[in-house]
Amino acid sequence: MVTISWSDAPAGYLPLVALVNDLDMTLTDPTSFDYSPFVMDPANPSSPATLGVNTLDNVEQVRVLNPVPGEWTLTVNGSDVPAGPQTFGVAANVPLVEGLTSISGTVVDADTGTPIANAQVRVFLASGDVGVPTDDNGGFLMYALLTEDALMEITATGYQQQHAWVIEDGDGSAVLFIEMHPGGAANVNGTVFIPGGGSPWPNVTVSVVELPSITSISDLEGFYELNGLPANELLTIRVAESGLSDQQVVFLEPDETAVVDLTPYDPAEDTVGPDGFGYLAVQDTDDHPMAPVYEWVAIDPLEGGPGIRVELPNEETPVVIGLPFEFAYYDSVYTDITANENGFFSFGDRSYLDPAEAADFSNSPLPNPDGPPATVAPFWEDFRAEETNLSYYDDAQEGRFIIEWYDSRQWPDPSTRETFQVILYDQQAFPEHGDWGHLLFQYADVNDLAEAGVGIEDESETIGITIVNDGTYSVGANPVGDESAIYFYRPVADLEGSVALDPEDPQAEVTITVGDFSIQAMGEFLFEDLFPGFAVVDFELEGYESRMIAVELPEGGLLTIPPVTLTRLDVPIEVYYEELNGNFENGASIYWAEPSQDDEIDEFLGLYRVYKNGIMIGETADLTLADDIPYVPDTGYWVTAMYAGGESDSSLHASYLLEVGERLSLIPTEFEVSPPWPNPFNPSTAIQIALPEQAKLTVAVYDLLGRQVTRLVSDENRQAGYHRLVWNATGHASGVYFVRVTAGPHSSVKKVMLLK
Repeated sequence: MVTISWSDAPAGYLPLVALVNDLDMTLTDPTSFDYSPFVMDPANPSSPATLGVNTLDNVEQVRVLNPVPGEWTLTVNGSDVPAGPQTFGVAANVPLVEGLTSISGTVVDADTGTPIANAQVRVFLASGDVGVPTDDNGGFLMYALLTEDALMEITATGYQQQHAWVIEDGDGSAVLFIEMHPGGAANVNGTVFIPGGGSPWPNVTVSVVELPSITSISDLEGFYELNGLPANELLTIRVAESGLSDQQVVFLEPDETAVVDLTPYDPAEDTVGPDGFGYLAVQDTDDHPMAPVYEWVAIDPLEGGPGIRVELPNEETPVVIGLPFEFAYYDSVYTDITANENGFFSFGDRSYLDPAEAADFSNSPLPNPDGPPATVAPFWEDFRAEETNLSYYDDAQEGRFIIEWYDSRQWPDPSTRETFQVILYDQQAFPEHGDWGHLLFQYADVNDLAEAGVGIEDESETIGITIVNDGTYSVGANPVGDESAIYFYRPVADLEGSVALDPEDPQAEVTITVGDFSIQAMGEFLFEDLFPGFAVVDFELEGYESRMIAVELPEGGLLTIPPVTLTRLDVPIEVYYEELNGNFENGASIYWAEPSQDDEIDEFLGLYRVYKNGIMIGETADLTLADDIPYVPDTGYWVTAMYAGGESDSSLHASYLLEVGERLSLIPTEFEVSPPWPNPFNPSTAIQIALPEQAKLTVAVYDLLGRQVTRLVSDENRQAGYHRLVWNATGHASGVYFVRVTAGPHSSVKKVMLLK
């Protein structure tokens, strides 16, 4: 089904036909058959629609039952556009493929050539992953916006996970043939328990969310088994029965059997959140270690409390109240709140806003641009100002600030009165709360919440939590009533460990990622204030194997993971080039030999990238590539190997400035420092050093006055071979510099020019 619509230009006074700009659509199937949109008869509106040219509406739709597989074409014509140009929108329940690349192929067993059905094929893209299962013949077809080469991941039950690179062949398509090797699979088993009593629950179905065809039914002891699962994958093991459910995410190593016990529960008893920042809402009725206990704190003078009464002169007239301590809320820190009669306040001084916005009486689900930013709404509803008893109290002894609406009247019924409060906790008094403030809503007397809103939001009004709005409760929320409480906090966990490289590279830093958090480190590292629960720690450094470790982060605790060592990915060897078709005027042919592969390192994809003076000029599965651009002196080529974990290092074979037909050994016969490239440069230049034997290496940079401005390497042991160093001169002034290289008894000085 495909629909087009457009915002038509305004018609004149009493027009015969209301439509001004007339667009017409046609949908053509792969056999060149045309489909027309629905057309209604204005003279007989109750009659069924027919198909044809629509000259009356600014919305047209084509619906096809049992469509022919293949690529369809949508044509939109401006039949009559007197007030153009006219833009329009297209909506479809199938992918729109204009500008997209078709990615297709077949997945087979590497040993037998048998097609593999229901293999999961996924392509990783910056715009979002796309994926499909293979059909009965092992085939797959998908469309993607392929702006650059992309990594494909293929998983299938009973087979080792496979990777391949998707490379568009120039005609808007990419065709792949994937061979998968049996083995390397993983298994999951466990027991399903009846909630409450802990007894086994037989005859319930356990499934893998990502692989819906894989299921198991628990036996009389509640035991289930899921075998032959793809390894090195995040998989969600789920059970759902009689309105109850439970699920756990696991990361499976090859040949591993993980034990996952499941106890289904009622999602309505679960917490609400976390939101995009990490705030979580826990109610007193939740089975959660942070579930609050209702303990009313009477502060209003009418109930004998010590609070300060806030005078509300008029309807929708907010009042700014200073806080006794700084309060960190989402990604901001506040010293004021702006309160009103309508059951909410906002953090910060909002006196600059229109009072109708700062004290908006009409509630909305949070987050929402309606109302002021950073809204905290224990009971957002239309209250009568002159009958609202609003007070606040600085309870310094207990390290908290309380604001309360006591026996306050809703519009319009004078008998509908509500009593509720919000408690803010001083982070200095509660350091265990971490870097973000905690809030508590308490309700002493609730009479009519049917058209009210309860929740919180951040300063941007794009992140927040709604408990209930206009009678609709969020998933995981329980009813709010008399003597109930809601606790808002951001749970945190810390993670520490250490990372090293083999071989060592003291200048390098590994990118370590946990969820949305990323740091660069070498040696010991520490993540603070992560989200608790299951997580995957990613370790990445260009030229080295990637590593992933699955962890369970304890709420409020510190997890120490074992040391991680990343090994350099093997590189292509024996790189050389010669004349293309016997003459450098035709370009150059680049040749290399396969890397020596270590089975313990990431899977080699059989693919190479070729670079020329720092720019990639091609990607190939062969051991040669032709560069048909005429050769110029001082041209450098190097080749990298592609692995599932990324791209191999090029430092052992980069920027080789070779003579015609000269071959390069990985162990040079004499000390040499190649001319830095590029030169002049901005902001980085590379220095290539050939060491015929192991030596202590020092590389320093000096200015024209002979002052040392930086050291790239300082008296370090380096093995015989080729070493490539990069000087990033960001922060240094334009001018001439000298790079001095000392390696044992050898030394060399090269001049470079920084031009900004």
